[in-house]
Amino acid sequence: MEDTKIITMPVIALRGLTMLPEMTISFDISRKKSVAAVEKAMVGDQRVCLVAQKDPEIMDPTLDQLYHIGTVSYIKQLVKMPGGIVRVMAEGQERAELLDLDSTEPALIGEVLFTEEQEADVDGAAAEAMSRILKEKLESYGRQHPKFSKEILPGMMVCEDLESLMLQMASELPWDYKIRQAYLEETTLAGQYEVLLSNLIHEIEVSQIHRELQEKVKENIDKNQKDYILREQMKVIREELGEDLLSDADEYEKQLASLKADKEVKEKLQKEIDRLKGMPGGGQESNVIRTYIETLLELPWNKMSKDNNDIKHAKQILEEDHYGLEQVKERVLEYLAVRVLAKKGNSPIICLVGPPGTGKTTIAKVIAHTTKAEFTQINATVAGKKDMEDVVRQAKDNLGMYGKHTILFVDEIHRFNKSQQDYLLPFVEDGTLILIGATTENPYFEVNGALLSRSIVFELKALEPADIKQLLKRALTDMEKGMGAYQAVADEDALDFLADIAGGDARNALNALELGILTTEKSEDGKIHITLEVASQCIQKKVVRYDKGGDNHYDTISAFIKSMRGSDPDAAVFYLAKMLYAGEDIKFIARRIMICASEDVGNADPQAIQVAVAAAQAVERIGMPEAQIILSQAASYVAGAPKSNAACNAIFDAMAAVKSTTTTVPVHLQDKHYGGAEKLGHGIGYKYAHDYPEHYVKQQYLPDELVGQTFYHPTDIGYEKVIGDRLKRLRERDQ
Repeated sequence: MEDTKIITMPVIALRGLTMLPEMTISFDISRKKSVAAVEKAMVGDQRVCLVAQKDPEIMDPTLDQLYHIGTVSYIKQLVKMPGGIVRVMAEGQERAELLDLDSTEPALIGEVLFTEEQEADVDGAAAEAMSRILKEKLESYGRQHPKFSKEILPGMMVCEDLESLMLQMASELPWDYKIRQAYLEETTLAGQYEVLLSNLIHEIEVSQIHRELQEKVKENIDKNQKDYILREQMKVIREELGEDLLSDADEYEKQLASLKADKEVKEKLQKEIDRLKGMPGGGQESNVIRTYIETLLELPWNKMSKDNNDIKHAKQILEEDHYGLEQVKERVLEYLAVRVLAKKGNSPIICLVGPPGTGKTTIAKVIAHTTKAEFTQINATVAGKKDMEDVVRQAKDNLGMYGKHTILFVDEIHRFNKSQQDYLLPFVEDGTLILIGATTENPYFEVNGALLSRSIVFELKALEPADIKQLLKRALTDMEKGMGAYQAVADEDALDFLADIAGGDARNALNALELGILTTEKSEDGKIHITLEVASQCIQKKVVRYDKGGDNHYDTISAFIKSMRGSDPDAAVFYLAKMLYAGEDIKFIARRIMICASEDVGNADPQAIQVAVAAAQAVERIGMPEAQIILSQAASYVAGAPKSNAACNAIFDAMAAVKSTTTTVPVHLQDKHYGGAEKLGHGIGYKYAHDYPEHYVKQQYLPDELVGQTFYHPTDIGYEKVIGDRLKRLRERDQ
């Protein structure tokens, strides 16, 4: 679209479904507001905004219960079905954001923002590499996934355009609607690529595990059949020899008597043994029950596996799998050491807080690996209650049957609502789960207080450029976990650039390095050379001369401040953009804007400091990339505001007077709110200003040594002229 625009249109809340642009689907609706929305659209331009519900079970969703990113769609066909159901065929047209929702009308009516078309954030070489990787994974996915339609694969394999390929994949592959929603919410090709690739890899791994399980089941069935035949043969032999025979059920009861299991388990086993007694020996159902009983009898009931809490072992794994953040690693080791010494009590919840790419997931896996606990991971952006119920069920089985603890790692735990977080709490308290949550947000705002009060919070700061550089060097040479097999070498300035531009996110830097290696041809020496030019192409950023510790840093921030002081918003925004592009700390920039608002604008526009402070608070809460908009607003406001340094000069002059003059507070201004003050004459003769006209009365406020001294000289600019005129009028009245 040419311009960003907001319009009002009917809205349909979809349950378990996400519409994408250029996608045509049919769906049924029956809720009154949904039917009314369709009818309203049909009398207009036949367009409606389709947005997915976060929880499909809710009948009348509010704005907060809907995903805010949806698709404006054209209704192509309506068919009224029995029972008040309407079947709708719609075609997705444009991505849009739902800003507001009016549910008081018969139909849901929303204010919809049509977002601008995204700019290509990957160049030709990077796009080609991404397409190759997606097609490679797509072929593997197609071979393994039973629900995948083989007819659509050839069309995807010949698609040359990365954006078209990804849209086809998101629309056609049989994925959960939450995956499509995550794809729709991404505003860059790189982000959409990451969503699709990560889910492809996940689906391939699940299919492989499913196939392996099927093979194991087949092996078990074959083994059970063989065991049955051998068992029957043994019975015949023992009968021929005249030996006393115990039935299988009798033998199972004998084993059950010596089994050290809970009462509930024994009752269940006895019930199955009783069922077996009443069945013919060769039946298929009896074979299944027999296998079930034998399996339960062989389990190590009430035998707990020993956690591996060896601190030296833990430290070794931490050093191997996680680089940097030494203080956090020390706290992890302390946590494990406390568990070793205490030898009792349930583990508290662990909350890992930090920006993306700092190793939250890695640390969770290290803890699981170190303690030999079962590790299960879910992402709060796509997980529902059923996923959590499955995890809890498996954790109970692990603890009851194998005596093994389960660590549940919840990524983006702040995305869980209160009821989802509350659901986990009882299972954490009874020891069924060891919960580790990761979040990029402030947990004291986003995480349920009941969980937080039981948590140990580990704060992971953004990695330093030196740490990221060391990680990149390890990745280049590591043959097992890195890219050592590619025989790649990187120039120092290329590594410095990637480490600095990553903004503390190791994942970004490693992804850029991997992309460079995959898309760069080998040189004559047989090695892949990653130069500064290659690095800048891979991370999709031009190299900007901006050393945070060097002269260029101070030159740029100086130019930024002087541009605001000089009332040039264009230059101010340019230098702001240069600092942001180079990865400057947004909190540092916000502090400079606040200082300028007071030092150079002052009382000429008192609102400038309010704008600057509000911007500083907002950028710390929101973060990049949206923070750039807030900083631009604040910088342009301060640059465009009337200027005065009178308040700044006043404090400097007053500080000079304090340093050079010995003074005492006038007696009538001294505190009199204590016993004996009147005897000393303190406070006597003080005139309360609010008792006089205009709430002003002439009296001496400065010390005797400075009477007649003026520090604040209001200018005739902006609001300060109003202040100056009032002070002048009051002083003239006293004469």
